[in-house]
Amino acid sequence: MDGSQDGWHGRTFVQRIDQMGIYPLPGGYATRLWLMGSFTLNSLYVGPVSARDPWIAAHLYQMTFNSGLSKGASPTTADDGSFVAVPTDPLPFGMDGSRGIIITGYIDPGGNGIVATQSRQLGFSSRYALTDLASDVDKRILDASSPYTDTTAQYNAIIVQMFEGYYSPPSPWSTGIITPAGL
Repeated sequence: MDGSQDGWHGRTFVQRIDQMGIYPLPGGYATRLWLMGSFTLNSLYVGPVSARDPWIAAHLYQMTFNSGLSKGASPTTADDGSFVAVPTDPLPFGMDGSRGIIITGYIDPGGNGIVATQSRQLGFSSRYALTDLASDVDKRILDASSPYTDTTAQYNAIIVQMFEGYYSPPSPWSTGIITPAGL
């Protein structure tokens, strides 16, 4: 992340990652996110983009923190002022990124509201709403009455440092760790 912005208290953020920003596209056996900023997050969701529209999630899965004990987190800064990345608990399945991924969360109005930002991130787009709409799958801007504001022109990525899929480790036979008897 190459910057930050204050004032995100009480906002729902939306981070969309196009399929060009995801490699490899098929999901692994688990999914995890890394977040950056100085804010209190009340809820966080992730899901694959639906076939209906690139700003509609097919389904949103709620992420947890602290071994499932919390649905929110409070990323902070280190003593030198740099952001400390906070991981979510892994979802026990991988996400298919062939249409893209939507990540959305609600930032508590009472906590810090500083989010990490990244400009010029290929395949990333961002939006926000001034209310808690994190669990809503539809993030489109249809007309002037839409609650969402597109922030992609200012910065492509907000809060989400990494979308990470876990993949099966290599076979122990191919690594030389286990060898058949007699070889």
